[in-house]
Amino acid sequence: MAVATQQLKPAAAQIFREMRDLTVGILFCGRRFGKTRLLLLTGLTRCLEQPGAVVFYIAPSRKMAKDISWRTLKESVPPAWAHRVMESTLTIEFINGSRITLGGWDHADALRGQ
Repeated sequence: MAVATQQLKPAAAQIFREMRDLTVGILFCGRRFGKTRLLLLTGLTRCLEQPGAVVFYIAPSRKMAKDISWRTLKESVPPAWAHRVMESTLTIEFINGSRITLGGWDHADALRGQ
């Protein structure tokens, strides 16, 4: 499933269109709203539009980030866009120098310096 064909639910799609210029936002959403796809699509868009961008997707734990988002993220990135896909660090580096990394708050000290 390519980013261009990524399906968002109507409310999530409206938020995506309206928050294009925000760098930080807070969403209050319930279950099954589409938060994961919305945030992954926002991060991928930033990586593609801003060469050299560094994007983090942070979940409560690294395991949750991997279980919930890693497969969806990898399926959303065509091989032609990716320079490297690193399973061990849950990172995708793009050919334009951008990268997106999945992580967790369970080891917040590991995020320091990044």
